[in-house]
Amino acid sequence: MGFPQSTIENTHHSSPKNIYAYPSKSKAEEEAKKLGCLGVHKMGQLWMPCATHRPNQ
Repeated sequence: MGFPQSTIENTHHSSPKNIYAYPSKSKAEEEAKKLGCLGVHKMGQLWMPCATHRPNQ
């Protein structure tokens, strides 16, 4: 079972932003393909899509 996508309140902008974090590397790799980026990276115990962590703008 995958980790659900969560939404947190962005204090710098009025709209919320999505945080993609998954317990498995393979799920993060699937999401990276959907997002159009390459690779994955680890954030604590979770995996995130894309080789580097970029903040939403």
